[in-house]
Amino acid sequence: MQSIYNYLDNNNLQTPCLVIDMDIIRNKYKEMEQTYKDVKIFYAIKANPEIEIIKTLHEMGSYFDVASIGEINRVLNLGIPAEKLSYGNTIKKESEIAQAYKKGIKLYAFDSLEELEKIARNAPNSDVFCRLLVSCNGAQWPLSRKFGCESHYAVDLMLKAKQMGLNPVGISLHIGSQQMNMQTWKEGMKYVRLTLDLIKEKGISLKIINLGGGMCSQYEQPILSTQEYGKIIMDMAHNIFADINIEFFIEPGRALVADAGVIETEVILTSYKTGQIHEPVRWVYIDCGILNGLFEALGEAIRYRFDWQNKEFETEPAILAGPSCDSMDIMYEKNPIQLPKNLKSGDKLRIMSTGAYTNSYASVWFNGFEPIKTYIINK
Repeated sequence: MQSIYNYLDNNNLQTPCLVIDMDIIRNKYKEMEQTYKDVKIFYAIKANPEIEIIKTLHEMGSYFDVASIGEINRVLNLGIPAEKLSYGNTIKKESEIAQAYKKGIKLYAFDSLEELEKIARNAPNSDVFCRLLVSCNGAQWPLSRKFGCESHYAVDLMLKAKQMGLNPVGISLHIGSQQMNMQTWKEGMKYVRLTLDLIKEKGISLKIINLGGGMCSQYEQPILSTQEYGKIIMDMAHNIFADINIEFFIEPGRALVADAGVIETEVILTSYKTGQIHEPVRWVYIDCGILNGLFEALGEAIRYRFDWQNKEFETEPAILAGPSCDSMDIMYEKNPIQLPKNLKSGDKLRIMSTGAYTNSYASVWFNGFEPIKTYIINK
């Protein structure tokens, strides 16, 4: 982290800006590789699609989870073979499936009959895995409802996949992003085991379980280390699936890149307001908000850590707000964060663990504000 601070201190960068330290990402990948032994690691590009991150992870042996033709082209244009990509989005245009197939993509996710039919028409003989709908209880950023299907439907879909000339190879799940409840992992894996057994009764033996993401980064709450977290997951997996020959995938995004990034933002305005939930309360307006980098603070889902230059300043509760003219661009109104009392316009704040879902979520020119700039160090 000191390398990022030195870079910010020695360069007069326009804010808001994001600085990513590639050495931290390298170390995170090594930790995961050592912890999740014999598991294929698919980096979820949506977390941060910076070219240097993709190139570095490829050099270290990573595979890639892609969600669109744009992500596919971004990876393939770097000379990375199509065999290292998994088209994990269960909502794909028919034309994009056809494009992906022509580019050599042979592994696709689905969770519905119509999606399966599209894959069969446009990517014949491909490998497919079905995404289950599982609980996301305990996740700070849940992924329920939109993706996945129930077990009995997954069984029917796998049978149809085989009838359509596709190769049903596995089951995937995702127990939510920044998952803090290890029991949710256990329940999800048990549900996968139930589904595998039902499918096997129909004459299909699957060979892959994609455990998805969910591994944590260091925000406000304490978390387990990569090694502690991974050991719990793999102990569960080896216990629940002990008697079958299965290959495991994981799809970390946040856990690989979030802690490698720091956003520097400038205070635009501070103001005490009455008539609020907390009265009186200080509002701090910064040049980075929900719409240009801090989308995951929406609904206080992700509670970032903040740092400032003089640690001796006395603090007080504060509500944050971004620079836009949109009234939803507010952060931590229900549970204000502690910021220096003497904070004023022109001062800088640093937002920790912002290497994931920040620059990739930022809007493009809303209200005329430029997209957040990213700087990569220790390439």
